[in-house]
Amino acid sequence: MGLNIAIIIIIGLLGYWYSSQGFLSGLLHLVCVICAASLAFAWWEPIVVDNMLNTSWWSGLMPGFMLLTIFVITLAILRMASDKLAFGNTRIPRAIDVAGGAIMGALSGVLTAGVLLLGNGFVDQTTAILGMQGWRAGDNGTIQWGDGDGAAKLWLPVDSWTVEVLETLSLASMHPDLSGRPLARWNPELDRQAWLLRDRLKHKSQPQFTQMIQPPDSITVDRAYQYEASDGSDLWVIPMSFKKNGMDF
Repeated sequence: MGLNIAIIIIIGLLGYWYSSQGFLSGLLHLVCVICAASLAFAWWEPIVVDNMLNTSWWSGLMPGFMLLTIFVITLAILRMASDKLAFGNTRIPRAIDVAGGAIMGALSGVLTAGVLLLGNGFVDQTTAILGMQGWRAGDNGTIQWGDGDGAAKLWLPVDSWTVEVLETLSLASMHPDLSGRPLARWNPELDRQAWLLRDRLKHKSQPQFTQMIQPPDSITVDRAYQYEASDGSDLWVIPMSFKKNGMDF
């Protein structure tokens, strides 16, 4: 309940604010949010992986922290630049100005709440976010939402909406990674990943936290092989060897 209310508050506040600021102001902010989110999701992994991972506890905080930091800083810079470049004294009929501003603000709120939820998911903390348990591995190995059928869901799945927008743009005009590896193909379903990284077996000595980032050279990945299952489907097995410091408690 708490997470659903927080999402609605963010969307409502931005919608209300830009209903008073007007359609053009709301449209500029929406464009800035889209650009800032695209840049944040393009840059956060290289920055974190290349410069900020070690064996200390704070490595688990860096992915989400850096994602949100890049988003906030980039959004602030873009907003300041857009305010300087935007034309002043543009006249729009009052009804369209108010309604259009509210719609643009609400859309910005959806994307902003989505980025905040995704960034929070990549911070190694408790399995739930404001009381909401999202995607997790079920007892039979399948991926399910919460505890299965009947589990409380997000009223507004802003994280999956945000990922869908960014994946679509990554295959089109917003492709800022300069490497030919768009988000939709390189890191698909990022909304599920953000929840699943928090999913872990509980232990009496460590009931809530897990080791999100593996220490360097703690895992050896061997050659994958394929075999046919009893039902005729193809299965792939990837053998992995863990050193002691690579074990999760």
